[in-house]
Amino acid sequence: MKYKEFYYVIDGKQYHVNVKYNGLRQKTTYYRFHDGEFHISTNSFATFDSLKSGLDQFARSLISRSDENKYFHDGFMFLFGDVQDVSDGFFTFNKKKYKFVDETHFYNSIKKLAKPYFEERVKYYSKIMGVNEKYRIELHKARTRYGSNSISTMTLSFNIILVHYSYEIIDSVIVHELAHHFVRDHSKHFYDIVYRYCPKYDYLHSKLKKGIMS
Repeated sequence: MKYKEFYYVIDGKQYHVNVKYNGLRQKTTYYRFHDGEFHISTNSFATFDSLKSGLDQFARSLISRSDENKYFHDGFMFLFGDVQDVSDGFFTFNKKKYKFVDETHFYNSIKKLAKPYFEERVKYYSKIMGVNEKYRIELHKARTRYGSNSISTMTLSFNIILVHYSYEIIDSVIVHELAHHFVRDHSKHFYDIVYRYCPKYDYLHSKLKKGIMS
């Protein structure tokens, strides 16, 4: 298995491209875009020109469907389900203004600002759900998972992208992870607990999966 890297420019912006060559068995070339980079999985015969041609065909569509574009677009972003204009270089949280430089800077800032809110909501639901042990809260940027529950370390980890979604959607993820305190799998018993404390869970989870933030 071989790897290659190069840069690709589209609409005046330069993107890093990671290529993984999987030998001769792979017949189809796959293109993905996440964390601001293109990722290509292909076979040993693929040429640079063929990969670039594929990017010319798919790049704009991949970028338009990316998380980055979904949460930040044309000087606006979603924060707790509401649209904010950040074109002036600032975003508002708890009625205070904070500097907005770019997505990376925003996530570094909002981690510290939003953590007390997540801690407060976990404490609230822990009380009504009968979770007597205290969990440590962590916020991270993750590619796929919205949250996780580590019983061994008593840590609840939440994907920082949740800050773009409504408070109600965030609560549904918190209830989901706290339900794992009692049931580790996703059995009927697990969802009985989830629905007990979040009756609209299916509706809210569907909005989360579809990227509907408000």
